[in-house]
Amino acid sequence: MLATHSDSQACKLLGRSLGSVQAERRALGIKKVGSAAHPHLEEIRTAYTTTSMTVQEIAEKYGVNPQYVRKRAHGRKWQRPDNPAMKTSDLSGAALDTWVAKAISKPPGAAYSSSWEAGGPLIEKERIHVAPMPGKGWVWCAVVVSESTKGAWQEGRTPLIAAMRALVASRYGNDLPD
Repeated sequence: MLATHSDSQACKLLGRSLGSVQAERRALGIKKVGSAAHPHLEEIRTAYTTTSMTVQEIAEKYGVNPQYVRKRAHGRKWQRPDNPAMKTSDLSGAALDTWVAKAISKPPGAAYSSSWEAGGPLIEKERIHVAPMPGKGWVWCAVVVSESTKGAWQEGRTPLIAAMRALVASRYGNDLPD
C-alpha cells in the first residue's frame, strides 16, 4: 500500500499521521509515489531544447500533460533553441573558470571556482562580498562591491562558485554575450 498510494491516501487508509507514513517509506526504501521520472524524459528534453515543436506538440507526442513539460523545463532550466542566451547564474565548472579568466584578462586553465589558491586572491583583489544566506537555505551569495564596477548578487553552492559568478556578472551582466 505504501508503494502504490499517495501520502494522504496512505494516511487515511492506515489511520496514521503523515510523519509516520513518510518515516516508514524511508525505512523501507520506498520512493514517493509519482516521483519517478517519465521514461521518455531525456527525449522530451531533447525535443524541447533542439526542435521548434511547441510544448503542446511535445506533450501529445509523449503522452504527457503540457504542464509536465513546462514544469520540467523550468525546474531544470532547459533552454529553447530560440532563446540560447547563457546566464551567469548557470555557469559552473570549466565554463565558469573560462569566463573568470576572460573577465580578468588571463589565459584559461586555472580552476578559479574550485581552488582557493586560484580563486581566493580574486575575492580580495576584486572586492567581492561573500556570505551564506540563511533565508535561502544557507546557499552562498556574492556581489562585487567596487566603486568602478557594478555587480549583481549571484548564488552558488560554495563560496568560490558564488564569488566567481559575481565577478563574471560584474563584467558581463546576467546574460552572457555569445
